[in-house]
Amino acid sequence: SFTAIPQVTLVPLLRRIVGKEKLGFYSTMNQLCYGVGAFLSPIIFSFLTKELTTSEKKNNLVHQLMSSIVPGNFEWIAAYWFFMISIVLMLIWILLTRFPARRYGDRQAVTRSAYCNLSRNKFIWFFFIALAAYASCEQGIAIWMTKFLEEYHSISSTGGGSVILSFYWILLSCGCLLGMFLIR
Repeated sequence: SFTAIPQVTLVPLLRRIVGKEKLGFYSTMNQLCYGVGAFLSPIIFSFLTKELTTSEKKNNLVHQLMSSIVPGNFEWIAAYWFFMISIVLMLIWILLTRFPARRYGDRQAVTRSAYCNLSRNKFIWFFFIALAAYASCEQGIAIWMTKFLEEYHSISSTGGGSVILSFYWILLSCGCLLGMFLIR
């Protein structure tokens, strides 16, 4: 799964930024933010597809904008346009944000041989495989849940299925909140 790779590779970066003492809390907060975003995305998708398939809301600004850039019978493309606009706005926000200067202090530069030694460590590989498997399972469940509900329970993937998927993610986020409370 493509989303598993950033989740696995960003853990060492997060550890470096927040320190090993706070890693558990901030990685759980990261998962919480991810869960909230995953909770909102099926709702946004359902709203956009319903907005374009209903003909009674022609005077709505969202309907007019999306119907001008989304071809007929391809309402799902509206979600890609929405998320593309969101990503561009986030990139602009990041570019305009002033970050503090780097401080290295007493840290030594990491050499290529240190990375080679780490790549030979079997526990590093086990850790990477475990995180990738977890993230892939999480994504696999989320991706196929609406299809399963549609095929076996006749629940619309853009209606009730997206609501159930949102509840899956919000319950995962509630577990993260509980974990953050227990870690603190």
